[in-house]
Amino acid sequence: ITISESCEKEVKEMVPNVPVTRIPNGIDREYFKPDPEKRVCFRETFSLSEDEQIVLNVAQVSPRKGFYDFMSLARQHPQTRFVWVGGFPYGMASKDYLKIKWMIQQRPDNVLFTGFVRDIAEAYCGADVFFMPTYAETFGLAVLEAQACGLPVIARSIPEFHEIYGDSIRY
Repeated sequence: ITISESCEKEVKEMVPNVPVTRIPNGIDREYFKPDPEKRVCFRETFSLSEDEQIVLNVAQVSPRKGFYDFMSLARQHPQTRFVWVGGFPYGMASKDYLKIKWMIQQRPDNVLFTGFVRDIAEAYCGADVFFMPTYAETFGLAVLEAQACGLPVIARSIPEFHEIYGDSIRY
């Protein structure tokens, strides 16, 4: 079972004689939905005022997820708050771990790294825009979660997103 066309192609290349079924990811729409109370809770937890425009990313911290582009954009827009939810699932084995840790320590004042959050829907509800600068995905579940919470999404133009969203995306 695969979740996208690119995953299906990869599996068929590795094991061409095994049947493959594609079943895309889904989300719980009762959990991922706009919620004003969750918005307030997230912003209070991280001392974010209601006046701040929050640009959110939810991903592991890595170059593949667009970390350097996220930081560059944040530096270009100091009046906007950039929030990254997620950490280093591979610890010191993560690509560019020490460089990225140093950059996080030297981050501008408008950038917040929360690490793990107990209720991810609060993060989506607390934001104003979802930004996904990833270079590669198998599906991009965070985009779907953000959309379900009512966020506009800005994402890199990658084949996986074109496959999932087809003509409904703007270039």
